[in-house]
Amino acid sequence: MININQGTPLAPVKLVLDLGGKLPWLRCDKGYTSSSYKPVNCTSSKCAQASKHVTCVLCKNSTEPNKTWCHNNACSIHTRNPVTKAVGHGELITDLVTARSNPGSSQAPGPLLTPRRFAFGCATSGEFSLRGLAKGAQGVAGLGRSSVSGVGGTKVDFQAPYTVLQTSIYKAIAKVHMARYKNATRVPPVAPFSTCYKASTMDVPEWILEGNRIPHSIVFLFGKGGMSTVSDLKWMGDDIRCLSFIDGGLYPKTSIVLGEYNFNGFLEFDISRSRFGFLQPLFP
Repeated sequence: MININQGTPLAPVKLVLDLGGKLPWLRCDKGYTSSSYKPVNCTSSKCAQASKHVTCVLCKNSTEPNKTWCHNNACSIHTRNPVTKAVGHGELITDLVTARSNPGSSQAPGPLLTPRRFAFGCATSGEFSLRGLAKGAQGVAGLGRSSVSGVGGTKVDFQAPYTVLQTSIYKAIAKVHMARYKNATRVPPVAPFSTCYKASTMDVPEWILEGNRIPHSIVFLFGKGGMSTVSDLKWMGDDIRCLSFIDGGLYPKTSIVLGEYNFNGFLEFDISRSRFGFLQPLFP
């Protein structure tokens, strides 16, 4: 989860990070109070960007919109729970948002940054909108660039336990991997993996960092100098190690999905430019 401060007065908000989600949203009909929020009008360009099919909110009772969370002519939006896949409804609003800076590798939290006004979804669908999310989550920080995803591409998905690859990519990596460990003894596959070895027969270079074993890694290159280093072996017990990638089939929606186990590093988000960058750990 990520922590931000939002509204007036500023209040802490916990959101689940969803790199594929189109719209950040939180549940407003339960405890969200702010004197600086503003509903986004359904005829505005911001509404057109947030909703593919623009719909204007029509309230049955708009005498107390700050209690009912219904504003006439506000931009109607849909929210998506990335865990249950449930789709809810709500309004698009703007409010002041800030977060604490953390310069360099400092462990102490830095000062609050200057608040800026951001647009986000205000879910009014009830308890089911948060079902399945991490304890304490008040919504989802959707940082995706579009609701329409084509076949191919690469994404980071911390809800996926392991990296999933399109079949041809998986076979290419598995071929190189088996050549690297050609003297190791192969063993039957251990789900969910397909390529496994007898660990004691493998010559695997490893490092020890602050008492922790750092696994062997593989590097993905994404063109224009972009790359990501990911762990490529998984201990399975009983002297077994497996190639920690999963064959995702011939026609997956996304060709490479980097899962939580394989991703060794940190992410920095540049929201204003709709991009993010990798920072690799300082392994010996």
